[in-house]
Amino acid sequence: MMHVRKLHFRVVDDFASIGRPRFSMLAYEEDGGKIAKVLPVVYELLTPETEHAPCEPTMRFGEEDARGLMDALWAAGIRPSNEVGSEGEKAALMAHLADLRRLVFDAPKVTP
Repeated sequence: MMHVRKLHFRVVDDFASIGRPRFSMLAYEEDGGKIAKVLPVVYELLTPETEHAPCEPTMRFGEEDARGLMDALWAAGIRPSNEVGSEGEKAALMAHLADLRRLVFDAPKVTP
């Protein structure tokens, strides 16, 4: 297992040229030293006897690294299914709505 101080992720579409997306993930240290590929996830079917047994996490990393993974997925074109935008997009939309409200409600009234 690779131990790194801070992870950076790069998500690569291996089959973009043939239109069949399949993504690979690379993790690397911030100083560019070590690089590692993320191995395939293996699904294991649970039985009624094993479904409540403790299990190891699929991946272990902190909140900052999780955010980096989400940013890499976003950069690769993968979006959440609920289509929620980023906080920056939300702030821009709210500012735009405030501008429109000023134009409509605070504009001088023109009488014919």
